[in-house]
Amino acid sequence: MKTNFPTSFLACVLTVFSYACSAQSPAPVDKAAIMLKQFYTAYITVIAGDINTAKEEKIRKQYVTAKLLKRIQVLTDKEELDYDLFLHAQDADTRVLPYLKIVKDPKKPDTYTVTYGDSFTKHDASIKVHVIKEGENYKIDNVLN
Repeated sequence: MKTNFPTSFLACVLTVFSYACSAQSPAPVDKAAIMLKQFYTAYITVIAGDINTAKEEKIRKQYVTAKLLKRIQVLTDKEELDYDLFLHAQDADTRVLPYLKIVKDPKKPDTYTVTYGDSFTKHDASIKVHVIKEGENYKIDNVLN
């Protein structure tokens, strides 16, 4: 039996093409979640090390809105804040970094839950944060807990 090469080739190409078109496209990159992972990794590393207010301030300015920084300063000046707002703790431990999780809230837009294992209480700490886009970058605009 003689087969027609162009017809067989065309059928093969169409099969491959249809399979490629039906494949799932990758999930979009969540730039806000990436920013939060970068912030918490850098922030916990600085907080857990020697006291270095300049590094801590630099990280905050890079990842936190001016409005939230001002609010934190007011709370600190009034002595109403006796813990770290971003960690919901008084100190930090870099051993929690491998367990750091960032999950987008399915019900609230631009809101994420940041979870890490608290080495002092041996329980997970969860912090809800709201982010906004400023220019090309995302920044933490509010801590909701």
